[in-house]
Amino acid sequence: MRLGYIPTFTDYKDGVIYFDIISDPRFTGSDLMLAKQLASLYAKNVNLLKDATSYEANHFKSNDIIGFLIKKEEDHLVAGLWKRIDKAYAELSEKPQLVHYGTVVK
Repeated sequence: MRLGYIPTFTDYKDGVIYFDIISDPRFTGSDLMLAKQLASLYAKNVNLLKDATSYEANHFKSNDIIGFLIKKEEDHLVAGLWKRIDKAYAELSEKPQLVHYGTVVK
């Protein structure tokens, strides 16, 4: 949660891993490198995907946080953070801002 992105596997067909990425402003790295890294992790860690050769990732970008981690002494912040998250998800575009295609690096 503190890295600002969440991947979600959606399908695997004909050697292609399909997944979605939702990222928020905390993620400041390369969008393409993130997709490439996630595809590689899927292929390495999910036995069913070990023969994958490529990937397609729909990348949605949020204007605010999509998750949080807090310390026990910060639990008073939870209600406000949940409101921000609900609003961030409600405002997500129906279409991805980016679509990443690439070869799975193992």
